[in-house]
Amino acid sequence: SSVFEGTGPAEDHRSGRQERVFSVIERVLRRAAEIRPVLLSLENIHLAGEATFGFLEHLAVGLHCNTAPILLIATMRSEDLEARPMLAEALQRLSRFGSDVVRLRLDRLEDSEASQLVQKLVPVDADVAERIAARAAGNPLHLTQILRYLHESGKLRFANGAWRIEDAVDIGSEVPAELGELLRLRAVRACVRFKDSNALKGILERAAIVGNRFDYRLLYSFIDRSDPSLLAGLDEALEFLVREGVLREIGHSAEDLLEFNHVVMRDVLLADLEELRALRDLHRVAAEVKVAFYGSRADQHALEIAEHYRRARDGKGVYIHTVKAARSAMAASDLKAAIRLYREAAEIAERDDQLAEGLEEHSSAVL
Repeated sequence: SSVFEGTGPAEDHRSGRQERVFSVIERVLRRAAEIRPVLLSLENIHLAGEATFGFLEHLAVGLHCNTAPILLIATMRSEDLEARPMLAEALQRLSRFGSDVVRLRLDRLEDSEASQLVQKLVPVDADVAERIAARAAGNPLHLTQILRYLHESGKLRFANGAWRIEDAVDIGSEVPAELGELLRLRAVRACVRFKDSNALKGILERAAIVGNRFDYRLLYSFIDRSDPSLLAGLDEALEFLVREGVLREIGHSAEDLLEFNHVVMRDVLLADLEELRALRDLHRVAAEVKVAFYGSRADQHALEIAEHYRRARDGKGVYIHTVKAARSAMAASDLKAAIRLYREAAEIAERDDQLAEGLEEHSSAVL
């Protein structure tokens, strides 16, 4: 939009110099369209200024009155409409041109569609395509960034006539730097826009700790244990995060479930928290809250509880819940998973003499 900006009041720009600039650009586009049809693409117009919206309206009026083979495509994040009333008003004015202006809402891709897109971009095995698609959570931009990252880092390679992922690569934990920075910036922007940025930051961090998908009651209990002062603004904060596109509601009927709109954002927030020693104890609190919240079903969530203890650097907690996860695997007749988990518990115990005594009691279950 800097092309359109000048000095002095905005009203003078619009009626004077700015309109002349708009007219010059329109004439250039029309002249080009006389040779061949023109496609003009503007991305992320939610970041643009008033002058850009003024030009869009100027061009819409011109093409409505005197048609030309010119197609303009503009993209924006719908979540920004509420925070940018100028944008909402401009879209409302453009809608008056009827069929000349078409507005399309692009939802996230279904899992099958995302997998197909992966395989069209890179012919990998269906299983790998599904894992990459799941990591991108249906967002085509994130999907292409993850693919590019895997390729540039040498984790996705062409060998023996096929594209393959290195065996040691866990796609579910990969965070491309470019994508991580984008989502980190989005989280920061959301906090800045909220009336109490520190409170929203605290709630968002605790939501990330609880999980990618979580029950509202679980988050409430966690915050009640870790920082009760945040409870007063919890509902308003969650509603704001949903409007901002950071979270989305997925519960049905009596369920009150939310999840991060982009699973990578949760990973980025967790990685940032990992560097703060003072916040590690929050994972221990989260583990204790989950044990109480799930009650008799806690063993079904033993792995995620063990992960909280791992992040809290609590070896005993990791050991106990890894063993519980192994028992659950045995009860489900998943012998392979049970053996793997018991072995992990054994490795933990070997690093801690106090835990080694309890290992014999549990390991006999798989013999």
